[in-house]
Amino acid sequence: PDIAHAVRRLGEHLAAFTVEHFDQAKRALRYLKFTKDYGLVMRVKDGEEVDLRVYTYAD
Repeated sequence: PDIAHAVRRLGEHLAAFTVEHFDQAKRALRYLKFTKDYGLVMRVKDGEEVDLRVYTYAD
């Protein structure tokens, strides 16, 4: 979801891809490369029940 907008915008230009679009695609790939180890960490005690609810708006 963090790069969905960039991918959608690049997809709009597939028929007439330019050097600028290629540079933007490389930038998106670099972002993925350098954020692959990012994430959310939740630590709980053994046996503790967790009720996790996540809401997002991805229009």
